[in-house]
Amino acid sequence: MNKKLLMLATAAAFSTSAALADIKVYGTAHVDMRVNAPDSYGSVNSNNSTLGFKISTDLAGLKAYFKHHFTVSGVDSDIFLAKTDTSYLSLQGDFGALRLGNQDTPATLALRFVGNNPLRYSIADFNRIGFTEYDRTKVLLYESNIYSGFKAAIGAISIENTTRDLLDSHSIGLMYDEGHGMKLGFGYETIDDQGIGDIARALGVGTQKNDSSLLQFGGSYTFDNIMLGAQFEKTKNLLIDDPNSRGYGLIPQDGVDRTAFGVTGKVTFGNNALSINLGQEKIETDQAAKKVNFASVALHHTINKQVSTYIAFSNKNAGTPDFKTAAQNNNLDSAVTSLIKQRALAIGMIYDF
Repeated sequence: MNKKLLMLATAAAFSTSAALADIKVYGTAHVDMRVNAPDSYGSVNSNNSTLGFKISTDLAGLKAYFKHHFTVSGVDSDIFLAKTDTSYLSLQGDFGALRLGNQDTPATLALRFVGNNPLRYSIADFNRIGFTEYDRTKVLLYESNIYSGFKAAIGAISIENTTRDLLDSHSIGLMYDEGHGMKLGFGYETIDDQGIGDIARALGVGTQKNDSSLLQFGGSYTFDNIMLGAQFEKTKNLLIDDPNSRGYGLIPQDGVDRTAFGVTGKVTFGNNALSINLGQEKIETDQAAKKVNFASVALHHTINKQVSTYIAFSNKNAGTPDFKTAAQNNNLDSAVTSLIKQRALAIGMIYDF
């Protein structure tokens, strides 16, 4: 009898918890078929597709929730759930929101707030120019509510494989939306690290200090069915996880100094939208200096609230690097490779659930 009572009590407890908590499964499937130049080879790609869940509940007038999702790579990989993309705890109320875990930094929140990237993770992504998003980073973050159009976020960033203080790496984001079509965003962050990513560790700089900094600001204005925007970013001593994705070659110990600027425009007509991105990134390392020009155009069609399709074209020209500096550092192969124009044409589909 006692066992039956215990089982009934346990079942009742689980039922009560389930009733009080709101559990939601969500995700995004973003897949494209792509033709890449100069080799004209085709590929099928999963573009940051995700699968996750969110558990939320009311707590003494506050809203508490836990959010976790994975990157899904099943389309172009043998691995289905590739890695954790976002995972954090949050407490939200009249004071704003306090979040702790793997998430976007405040500077990245400000970058995305402006809306200058109409088709993220596609070949037409504005960040292919070289704008930096320290997303999926361990952050203790506070985000205020909106007051008179202004919102602020501050955060302390935790860097892996480091013994430095948590507050040595910090990030701030300031956002403004006056409600009549204009949005502004400003972000600044410093990363007091000892080597970020496999490249830095492979170079044996994992125990040496490297202060990276990022400054970015941008704005957009929407009137009727037209959106126009501009974005600027300056980084110093940037160490990144995958330098090959932008053609930097081997990243030196002191990282990369970059200046990026881009403009974007979007016209919406019915269920369709046409977006155009233009930009340039100036890269300076100990080995070479070069400019990367980027242009993209995308036609986006919304089928319903969950499903959309697009066709996009992008052209990335690495320009002319500094051959003299490259030769002095025995890095001519990287310099020659960077001259190749990178073009791509893609047909994609996005499903949000």
